[in-house]
Amino acid sequence: MDIYVDDVKITTLNLNGAATIWQKTWTSPAFTNGIHTVRFVNVSTSAAYYVDVDGITIFAP
Repeated sequence: MDIYVDDVKITTLNLNGAATIWQKTWTSPAFTNGIHTVRFVNVSTSAAYYVDVDGITIFAP
């Protein structure tokens, strides 16, 4: 899964594997205060056509 913030690709998470991966965590770099757009793109070529996002936590200074 590719993660974009403000239309810039930040990272790729590998969610492929024989076993289901639950609650995979990722911590972003710090961003400036303000409104941002987050986009998740499932780039998997496996049989998984969807990705569940369990939650998003935002910490502000």
